[in-house]
Amino acid sequence: DLIDRAATGEMRLKIRSLLGAFLFSGDAAFKKVKVLSGGEKSRLALAKMLLEPVNFLVLDEPTNHLDMRSKDILKLALLDYEGALLVVSHDREFLEGLTEKVVEFKNQTLKEYPGDITEFLRVRKLNSLKEIEAKTALQNLHNTTEHKSTAQLSREEQKQRDREMRRLEKKVSECESEIERLENSIKDFEKQMEVDGFYAQPGFKKVLEDYEKTKQNLALKMEEWEMAQMELEGMN
Repeated sequence: DLIDRAATGEMRLKIRSLLGAFLFSGDAAFKKVKVLSGGEKSRLALAKMLLEPVNFLVLDEPTNHLDMRSKDILKLALLDYEGALLVVSHDREFLEGLTEKVVEFKNQTLKEYPGDITEFLRVRKLNSLKEIEAKTALQNLHNTTEHKSTAQLSREEQKQRDREMRRLEKKVSECESEIERLENSIKDFEKQMEVDGFYAQPGFKKVLEDYEKTKQNLALKMEEWEMAQMELEGMN
């Protein structure tokens, strides 16, 4: 009903096909919205959004709560979309081949790079987005140390500051290790979900629950990392 109300023209004749493309096939197409999981609600919202007559989409981390199959479906739908896209995402695989320009925010300025995320990393001579974060942290640490040195802090103030910086550096490092572990766990879950017949297995719901919980833990750990990083950068 929700998709039927959003569809117009010839698309109203293709509602079941559209729902099937977003993994709502068979009886699943008649589920009430209130009983859908977080990932299912995201897929439904994306399907509805693509029916609306707009020529500019702003997507903030659109792959959150989506498994690998759902992400592939979304990416294919966006590649067919004829309007403009502004996408904010940490998902390199999702971004590859999707966008035509990368905008980097650095030192309160914007810099544009032609091409997708792969071309951006090639130009910057980087292997991953995490390398940017690591280099930024090191540069901020250097700037902070240099600034404090010129301020001629007392020995006690310097000791206290050094202790706090070490604590924050340790926190950032621990968060990065945990983020990497969680990201690897998510990839393992997604490999399980790619196997043919996965959704027919008796334990598939438990896997999906663990998958969603791991993604939530990753989001929380990313926030924790960002807070520690901001504190570290703020010591100037």
